[in-house]
Formats: sequence, structure tokens, C-alpha cells
Amino acid sequence: MVNCLKFASLILLFIHILSCQEKSSISSDSGKFCKVGLSEKEPECRSGKRPIVFVHGFMGGGDNFSNMIQRFLENGYCQKDLIIFDWNTSSSDVRSAIPKLTEKINKVLEERKEKSVDLVCHSLGGALCSLYLQENKDKIAHYVHAGSFRNVSFPAEISVMALWGGSDALIGQGEIKGAKNVVIEGGDHLEVVSSAEAFRYVFEFFNDGSTPEKIDIVEEENKYVYLSGKIISLAENEPITQVALYIYEVDKNTGFRLSENPVACFITDSEGRWGVFKAEKEKYYEFYFEYSGVKYHYYRQPFLRSNFTVYMRTLGRGEGFIGNIIKSQAKFSDNYSIVVLFSSNKAVYLGRDKVFIDDNPLPDESILPEQTTVAFFFRDIDEDGKTSFSRGAFSNLPLLEEIDYFIGTDLRRSVKLELNGKKLFVPNWKSKTEGISIAVFDY
Repeated sequence: MVNCLKFASLILLFIHILSCQEKSSISSDSGKFCKVGLSEKEPECRSGKRPIVFVHGFMGGGDNFSNMIQRFLENGYCQKDLIIFDWNTSSSDVRSAIPKLTEKINKVLEERKEKSVDLVCHSLGGALCSLYLQENKDKIAHYVHAGSFRNVSFPAEISVMALWGGSDALIGQGEIKGAKNVVIEGGDHLEVVSSAEAFRYVFEFFNDGSTPEKIDIVEEENKYVYLSGKIISLAENEPITQVALYIYEVDKNTGFRLSENPVACFITDSEGRWGVFKAEKEKYYEFYFEYSGVKYHYYRQPFLRSNFTVYMRTLGRGEGFIGNIIKSQAKFSDNYSIVVLFSSNKAVYLGRDKVFIDDNPLPDESILPEQTTVAFFFRDIDEDGKTSFSRGAFSNLPLLEEIDYFIGTDLRRSVKLELNGKKLFVPNWKSKTEGISIAVFDY
């Protein structure tokens, strides 16, 4: 089991490896119909609930809380009650994020005319929040320390609950004195904030023991759902601004576009935000954009409910050490595709989960629990036109796995990705000139 010190050392190992990248700009052919930023406002909603601020961990983002947020919305909270704080997890000094977190929470208190908020912090975010709380105890009513470090202390005036994953191979389990310590049985490092059980504990903690009416993420009865989110850089979480995001309807059995024309286009605003897209629930979509010379094709499962945490990531903006390591090491070529499988709400564990590419199971060593893998990079590592399933350099990074798998591009075909029985198909884009594919599994 990997302990907290090992986790911290993995983070710091790559902290000074940086490279520069040029900024992106919108080309003149972006399309006159593109909408800038968030094109629609949230419907009027008043819940009487105390606002909740969510703080993610290392290499995470606001979408780590997507499942929990959707469950809160099902149980009487409004979208404006649920506030995400995205921060730079690539910095060697966690304290550097305290001023921005302070500013964020102060703004919420001022706008909502509240005296305090509830706070949920995950993984490395728990380290940030434990520092924040030392000087801001009066602003927090309840604090949830989820899958985070043990060697922390909190002001006695704050109600604290510590969530531990029973199968968290990255952080493990612990006990914090003075806190309500809860173990999510079988939960991994992500499931301490994404599982139904975790939500139930958090909801009851924030609502004086009241039980939520709904635990499962229930499909909306409407034909349409409304989607919005952000484009950010991996790990540093800097907003990618003024980028055109095109949305295409695709064939669910091939991933191929059904039309050359996108069904929607948005230009990201100063915070990297895009939307709102009116999507049909049963349909499959590709989210496409280009940034800093790299083209990105995101493929998603059909959305069951409206979602304002639909995030997409670039490989780096100039400061993100993880993203820049990946981009500098990855070799792009028109001879092969690069495909990524991303599990957004749980790690992939040997013995519990099953993952396939083109009906080929992955080798056991690539899905060991101690790796806590959430993203698999498939590419021709040796550039020999062959598949060996050997592991690459990215496998030394936490949460990531790199597999030698050759996907030729001589003839257009679909690449089949499967996680626990759920399937997504993506085209075999030429990685150098056509871009990389990211298949996101989130239900």
C-alpha cells in the first residue's frame, strides 16, 4: 500500500520539469455561430441550503465531484449552491493556493450573504484546506476531509468528518483525532467523493443527520439535458481561453461523425467555461477543439442528467509539469493513433474491474491497485508497428498508465474501448495531424 509520504514524493519528483508552449488563438474560420462562454443563465432556484465549496486533489478537477454534485442537485440543492474551486496542483508549494481559495470563499459569502459555507476537500486538496482552516475557522460550518493526509489538525470549533476508502491503495485508511472518521467499504481513492455511499455520509453530515431522498443518479425524464463545463490544462488547471469547442453527433457503434457540420460551437471565456449545450440524452457526441498545435477529440457516454461539470483537459499550457512531461515524451505520428481511456469516478483495480481495447484484456500489471490508475494511454511506444502491451514511461506517474498498443491509420477504423461492460468507440485519428482521442467513462 502506498502511504502518504510516497504519494507526496511522486508529486514532488516531477515538480521542476517544465517546458514552454505557445498560446492558442481562434482561427478566422471558427464559425460565426459559435457562442462565447456560458450562453445561458441558471434557472431561478432557491433552496435555503448552505453553499458547498469543493476542492479537488492532485491532477484532479471539478469534475471529480460530478457524481456527488448531481446527487446534491437531486436532493434539493441548486446549481448556485455548489461551487467548485479549481487550483494549480503542479506547484511545489500548496500554500500558494490559499489566497485564491480565500478569495473564492469570501466571494461566495458576500454574494450569498452567508456567514459560513460547507467545505469538501479531496486528496491533496485536503492539505490545502487544512492550511486554509487554521486562519479561517469562522467561515466553515462543516468540513469533509476525503481520502487525504492523516498528519493534519483542525480548529476544535469546526465540525470535521474524515472519509477513508476501504480499498484506497494511494492514501490508505487513518484516523483524525476529533473528527468523525468514516470508511467507505471497498472504496478506492476516487470513490471517497464519487460513490453513492460517500454522498450519503456527506449529505447527512451537512444536513443535521437528515437522510437524502435519492441516492442513485436517476435519469431525467426530459428528452434533453443541458451541458456546460470547462477546458483546462492538466494538473495546473489553468483555464484555456478563447478556444473554439465544436460538438458533433457521432455513431454510437463507430464513433464516426454523422455529419461534417457540428451541432454546436462554443468559444471558451476567461475562465475556460463553455456552454450551455442542449443535448439529446440518447445520443453520443464528440467534443473537439485544438490548442497549442494539438487537436483533441473527447468522446462521452450519453448523459443521464444535465451536467455543468463537463471538463476537458489539454496536455499543458506552459507551467503544468505533468502535462508537459506527457507532451514532451509522447511521439506524434500519422502512422498511428494515440487513444486515452479515462475513468472519471473510480480507479481501475485488478480483480474488481475489467478493461479492454479492441476486445483485448489489459495485462494484470497495468491495473494493479497500487497504481490507482484512472487514465490509460495507448500508443506505439517503440514505433515499430507492433503491439507488446509493455508499459511505458507514463506508468511511473501516479494515476496514469501507458500501454504499447499499435493502432494503424492506413485505413479508417474504429477503436473499441470497454470498461466494466460499458463501451465507447473512437476513430483511429492520425495523431500528428488529426489529433488524439479521449474516451471518458463516468457512469
